[in-house]
Amino acid sequence: MRALVYHAIQDFRIEEIEKPACPPEGLLLKVKACGLCGGDVRTYFGGHKSEGRIQA
Repeated sequence: MRALVYHAIQDFRIEEIEKPACPPEGLLLKVKACGLCGGDVRTYFGGHKSEGRIQA
C-alpha cells in the first residue's frame, strides 16, 4: 500500500509499505480523501504537532 512517510523536515515521501495487520478489536480504514490545514504546512516546516509509532 502507499503511505506518505515523514523522513525529516521538508522531506515527506510517498512510499510503498507493507499493509498493516488489523488487530482483533480494530479495523483497517482505507482513506478516500484528506485535506490540508495550516497546521499541516507548519509540520512540513518543522513545527506544530506530529505523530508516530512506539517502536519499543
